[in-house]
Amino acid sequence: MEAGNEPWDYPQGFYASLLHGFAKGAKQGNPQMKIIPAAFQATFRMNEGHEYNNYIGGNIHAATLPYLDGLNAHFYSHTFNEQGIRVSVHPEDPRSGLHGIRNMIRYRDANLPAKPVHITEYGYDSDGGGENCMHSECVSELQQAAWGIRAAILLLRYGAEDVFWYFFANEFTAPVLHSRSGLTGSINKDFKPKLAYYAFANLVSQIGPFYLHDILHETELAYVYRFKNKQTAEQYIMAWRPVGGDPSQVQTMLLQLPAPPKAYALLDGNESIKWVPLNNTSSLVDIPLSGIPMLIRF
Repeated sequence: MEAGNEPWDYPQGFYASLLHGFAKGAKQGNPQMKIIPAAFQATFRMNEGHEYNNYIGGNIHAATLPYLDGLNAHFYSHTFNEQGIRVSVHPEDPRSGLHGIRNMIRYRDANLPAKPVHITEYGYDSDGGGENCMHSECVSELQQAAWGIRAAILLLRYGAEDVFWYFFANEFTAPVLHSRSGLTGSINKDFKPKLAYYAFANLVSQIGPFYLHDILHETELAYVYRFKNKQTAEQYIMAWRPVGGDPSQVQTMLLQLPAPPKAYALLDGNESIKWVPLNNTSSLVDIPLSGIPMLIRF
């Protein structure tokens, strides 16, 4: 049970009282019920850089913590440009609001140790699916696909239990914030898939049962992660350049991998994943990396 979504306009103290009653009553009625609060942030305290009453420390009483089974947050990769206009940036950008996950994890560690943090909203608005995107937060269709996967992996890498894309399809409205965040076009476009739809579908089909095993490289040049399957011991590498702009721009990089790779494929939005064979007997390999996440198999 999620006790509310974004109750950020309530007077201070009001939501905290509501949550306590909801959580205590739900646990008394059904101890098996899993309860999380509404989505809050742990970066800015009240009136310190944020316009909403959404600081988690002011919305959860200490007495409520024993009734909670986790925490909840919404993260979008937004910042404000020099003109004060909100824009979207790649997820590794140090200005990105996505990095608020680190503060939420710290709050969790101090107040609800070992309980999960659920990211119940994240995503990007883009054109595609037969519909344009014209507001300031819009990104290209390829950026939505590439940055969306990179954002998901980073949120999980920083400690989120799970992440949920918002929204499954565009809204049948004029382009405003979140109305173009769908993985497909709107009902008016028969839910035409965007590149992000196929990119995520291929990601899940290849490494859905895998878990993030370790970090092989994480600098301004490249992010390289190893994923393993607990049942089969099969492993994949995911790698990308943590850059903004056009994700398709390639730079060849020398990477030290755990073993000689057999093939690589890009999560670029093709309907079916396309593996490029590598004839390499060394684990030190020149790889054509771009901002599009690459899977490498052994």
